[in-house]
Amino acid sequence: MAALTVYGKDGKAEGRLEIDDGLLPKKVNFQILHEAIVMYEANRRSGTHSAKTRGEVAGSSRKPWVQKGTGRARAGCRRSPIWRGGAVVHGPVVRDYSWQMPKKAVRKAFLLAVAAKLKDDEVRVVSSLAFEKPKTKEMVNLLRGIGVERGCLVAVGEGEKNAYLSARNIEGVSAMRVQEINAYDVLRHRYLVLSKDGFSLLCQRLGIEQQEGKA
Repeated sequence: MAALTVYGKDGKAEGRLEIDDGLLPKKVNFQILHEAIVMYEANRRSGTHSAKTRGEVAGSSRKPWVQKGTGRARAGCRRSPIWRGGAVVHGPVVRDYSWQMPKKAVRKAFLLAVAAKLKDDEVRVVSSLAFEKPKTKEMVNLLRGIGVERGCLVAVGEGEKNAYLSARNIEGVSAMRVQEINAYDVLRHRYLVLSKDGFSLLCQRLGIEQQEGKA
């Protein structure tokens, strides 16, 4: 059984959570993780880049001068790519970069990402992330108390909206709902911070059994 320390808002240990590590992968499949990261980054691309072809650029299609006898190079159109202000050859066009992996592979990548964080002791569980009102300073103090200041993802559960509002303005800190995070979100941050309830939701998503232990 793997164990996680549960911290209070003051940064002191209040208990432990034991995880059935038999349900966690024993070996990291880097190929699946790589494909998942490439997929998520590709899906984030807008694909709105575009360059005008000679049929779209402004300008007359009349031949600038006669073919022979002027002493100048031959020219057929002012919209030619070799002219200043002309078209672009083989330029970028609007396209959709998104693609999808099989659902089982996406789920496997997410499980591998969380397992890697657990193995590297980069998951921090707090007894509660319930805030009476949004207060960035309280969230900063909480993160500092558990040894996390930047490069972390705060995953909030149900009823923890104020924690989300408190964390989203901190530099280097991202805030998301536990139900929305994926392998890309987990791996692009050094630490993963959750409440006990949020960690329970995460375990349900991953199919991992957990139970409370003594401090």
